[in-house]
Amino acid sequence: MKSSILAALFASILAFGQTPSAKISSEARLASAEQDTVLVWMFFSDKDAALSKLADPTTLVSERSIERRKKSLDAPYVTEGDLPVSERYLARVSEEGAEIRRVTKWFNGCSARVPSARLDAIAALEFVREVRLVGRFRLNLPDEETPASPLAKSADVGSLDYGYALPQLALMNVPDAHAAGYTGSGVVIAAFDAGFNNLGHRCFDSLDVIAAYDFVNDDANVGDEADSGSGNHGTKVLSTIAAYDPGSLIGAAYDASFILAKTENTQSETYREEDNWLAAAEWADSIGTDIITTSLTYREMDAGYTSYTWEDMDGETTIITRAADEAAERGVVVLNSAGNNGADPDHNTLGAPADGDNVLAIGSTTADGTRSGFSSVGPSVDGRIKPDLMAQGSVVYAASTTDSSSYSASYGTSYACPLAAGAVALLLQARPELSRTEVASLLRSTASQHDAPDRYMGWGIIDVIAAIDGDTGAGDPTPTPIDFRLSQNYPNPFNPSTSIRYALPRAAFVELIVYNALGERTATLVSETKPRGEHVATFDASSLASGAYFARLVADGRSETIKMTLLR
Repeated sequence: MKSSILAALFASILAFGQTPSAKISSEARLASAEQDTVLVWMFFSDKDAALSKLADPTTLVSERSIERRKKSLDAPYVTEGDLPVSERYLARVSEEGAEIRRVTKWFNGCSARVPSARLDAIAALEFVREVRLVGRFRLNLPDEETPASPLAKSADVGSLDYGYALPQLALMNVPDAHAAGYTGSGVVIAAFDAGFNNLGHRCFDSLDVIAAYDFVNDDANVGDEADSGSGNHGTKVLSTIAAYDPGSLIGAAYDASFILAKTENTQSETYREEDNWLAAAEWADSIGTDIITTSLTYREMDAGYTSYTWEDMDGETTIITRAADEAAERGVVVLNSAGNNGADPDHNTLGAPADGDNVLAIGSTTADGTRSGFSSVGPSVDGRIKPDLMAQGSVVYAASTTDSSSYSASYGTSYACPLAAGAVALLLQARPELSRTEVASLLRSTASQHDAPDRYMGWGIIDVIAAIDGDTGAGDPTPTPIDFRLSQNYPNPFNPSTSIRYALPRAAFVELIVYNALGERTATLVSETKPRGEHVATFDASSLASGAYFARLVADGRSETIKMTLLR
């Protein structure tokens, strides 16, 4: 089931030659009628950039990013989505009164504060494809407590004294991985949060930060600032991965390197973090991060034309979710806390971007492996199992945010997610050849309930040692896709080529055929037997005219069709 927001988005994308008014989403139109200025996305029709730049990917992203992408993409390892947005287009919308906030190369556009009276003039520009309201969220921070009496410290394991951290790490067999020499060394983890204060805590003495940026205030200070709220949450989250204070707290991947992004303003009542998250994802990807971990989820808290609902948790609606999937397509392992909305028997309680197709949604358990009552449940609206995996989120010890030497316990999927991210770092250190999809496959196939995943705990609790030892060859443990699926092509509109992804629940003879608007066969992309799993085909329309095309997938007695738009 697709939301009205998604329907409006694709309607505007696929409508060619539409009037300026038709380019403006109903949500943006309503907001402009009630406010003097509105914060909107403006998506453009093309990049106005030389495609020849794709021949040298190092002009677009770092060598490290390219090396990571080689495990997931074909040469030249960059796509049209990596090309810069047209400076000419940005200057033109600025001339019309737009105050640009964020520029997105992946989605070819920008977010901007626009006078309501100028909305139609901007939509009338020939290169503006769509105007959509920036998503309005309220932060879903976890329920947190600090027990009056700390738990007794645990005994050491091997050569390390884990202190308070032993239970939360032992649940995933992390100490055994450490003992085998895997500590996260050489792996880069990007953490997105509401800031990171108290980095002078002694547990961060060996912290390796290779890049940091505040996307709220546009500066390099990711700590507390008067106009952006508190970084307490980010500090605690980071310490569960990065701490190294033997006898008190050791993080899951204490030797990893980190990219820190402040994407949220805890004092904000404008609900605008959607565009900050996307900007941070593009930035971290270009630097070459291996993992993105986010312990913030978004869900409607009150009614309003800008709220997303549970029905929008379909993997395709929110910009944050689509941005997370874009990062994953480029080979980044993206993890997000599932949310702290508990269980509802009638529908999912997920928060974006945990609903993403390629996002590992992490739920919370207690130290004994029982699901925490606050942990959000799935499935996604389109029937995919969520959460994907579990880690401890109840009574997780983390660094204090008030002094440099103490620790406290907290609750929430916020803490389960970074613990899981640390486990992923150990797996990538042990097996650096793994692609993002292979990482996900190994984690699922070796988790505690891999043989019976469900909407409450997904595939279960991570076992990092089993994942390190897991097989991706003849005994490929890739979980069977939930269903036969043909995904929307990307990019769309496109010029001159686009990628089409599909999933098979079992091996089958596949035909993937493209037709033009007259129903004439234009191209046969696939006509052969394919194994179960995820597949991708490329449609090259270099010799074809602009217009609508239809891709039809037939396999295993089923068929699906998508509409694509070629714009020259």
